[in-house]
Amino acid sequence: MICALVLSGCGPYSKAEKAQLRADGVYLRAGGVYSQAKDCAHTDSVKKDTDPAYLVNKFYALPKGYEPNDLESIASVCTVGDTGCNSDELYLRKEANSAFQKMVKSGKKHVKIVAISGYRTYDYQLNLWTTNAQTYGQDYADAYFARAGQSEHNTGLAVDITFNDHPFNEIENYKGYNWILKNMHTYGFILRYPKEKEKVTRYNYESWHLRYVGKKVAKTCFEKNWTLEEYWGNQ
Repeated sequence: MICALVLSGCGPYSKAEKAQLRADGVYLRAGGVYSQAKDCAHTDSVKKDTDPAYLVNKFYALPKGYEPNDLESIASVCTVGDTGCNSDELYLRKEANSAFQKMVKSGKKHVKIVAISGYRTYDYQLNLWTTNAQTYGQDYADAYFARAGQSEHNTGLAVDITFNDHPFNEIENYKGYNWILKNMHTYGFILRYPKEKEKVTRYNYESWHLRYVGKKVAKTCFEKNWTLEEYWGNQ
């Protein structure tokens, strides 16, 4: 698929929220995170979604209606042990899915990795954020749930993982989790929202959220302890 992307800055925020994001954006750019100098600008880092490392976050959103056309069903999915496990099919883009299955196969001696969430549609993400905002408040929703178009799950390149018989939000306490941290970059994955990077990613720490970016970018992020924002900010 060769699809031109126009990743719009700031996303569906109110006037007051945009002002805060602009202030945060200036702070982040001053730290060398963002290469773009304009507030709420369009990114020119990536023009086609053939590059798996393109940036999607609170500043750069996918257009409404975007849907990758190379989605594949994930074979290794969560079946037991977590409230999010169900019989629904999960999907990733072809390249990401292939890499994920290779990682699952290689790691099975150390840990049984399964997916609990993959690709999400724009409307699904909109409903997810709205429900959590109404239930827990907007601050909570924005800390843990991306708004529609701003979610990496909309790209088809992000996968939330868990281990069968283990709650997804406790996987870092499982002995096999360290294998994932040390080896996922060799398959092209990064931990997208790591600890102590909240001011950069604008999301709270998520031990379960992996993003496929390709082996080259993943290796660089691993070696330099960079987030994807920091990677693009240093290009």
